[in-house]
Amino acid sequence: MRISRAAAVLAAVMALVLLSIGSAAQAQNLTLPPSKPLPSREKVRVTLPARIAVWAPLFVGRVQGEFDKENIDIEYVQARATDALVLLATGKVDVMFGGLAAGIFNAIDQGSDIRIVAPSSINPPESRQGVWVNKSFLAGRPYTPAMLKGQTILTQVGFGSPIIAYIARELNKSGLTLKDITLKQMDGADIPVALENGAVNFAMLTDPFWLSLDRNKTQWVFMNEGDYSTGVILYGPTLLRQKRAVGEAFMRV
Repeated sequence: MRISRAAAVLAAVMALVLLSIGSAAQAQNLTLPPSKPLPSREKVRVTLPARIAVWAPLFVGRVQGEFDKENIDIEYVQARATDALVLLATGKVDVMFGGLAAGIFNAIDQGSDIRIVAPSSINPPESRQGVWVNKSFLAGRPYTPAMLKGQTILTQVGFGSPIIAYIARELNKSGLTLKDITLKQMDGADIPVALENGAVNFAMLTDPFWLSLDRNKTQWVFMNEGDYSTGVILYGPTLLRQKRAVGEAFMRV
């Protein structure tokens, strides 16, 4: 049976994620919390913008039966971040996985009954999540932050995402600001093609989308910054107030 390149890449990343999780647990002598099955079967609806490697534990936990141990069924709902916040606040989904974006804080400030309850991911050192450049644009020149002036950078989220802080810091190295660039949103799976074809000169790629890039055409230039999580897990009113025991069980997994 043949599988697509994208599927093979994602499978490889999932394996690395699991290996990293296991190694980290052994290195830190961590003890996993024991299961406490809920008295009756509960469905937890989880929304996320894309099925990417950083949220692998959510899928692996289901496949390996960890949610079954807690008496939980998982339903996935894929939605853009702005739509997901509405679904979460209105109780149409119970959990949201996403980036630590400004929209979350705005929603909370405006009274939405949602809260950040945990980080969701930390990039491993070998990750090349970050901004990449088309080598044709470099034309043999070494990359410098000054090259970003007047450029469009493709991203999955755009302004309001944590990556903006890193991009702003990079721009500052050459006396530039965010006003000197344009950010354009695009689906993560389409960004590698656009960058390789020269539709833009720069693009921000998250795990695992950078893995499919043609290294003869593209080059990583900055970011990763994997010391802390830029992804978060949010609960809505159902798990925060109505079914707290279910929220605790989900978090144990």
